Amino acid sequence: MRNYFQITSPLVAIDEVELFNALGQLVSTQKLVGTNAQVNVNELAVGTYYIRIYNQGSFVKSAKIVKQ
Repeated sequence: MRNYFQITSPLVAIDEVELFNALGQLVSTQKLVGTNAQVNVNELAVGTYYIRIYNQGSFVKSAKIVKQ
């Protein structure tokens, strides 16, 4: 992963993504539209991050990502 990554959700539209650093601090919130979207991580430093994905304010999924 470099400056962005792709999220695809065939069943649920994604409208918001939160990114947290390894310390659990919120470092980015991005509004998205649709079931296929790009999340910009250009401004984040190299490291491990945790992502929380939302649909209409409801939590959908979390995942770990690594920016190289």
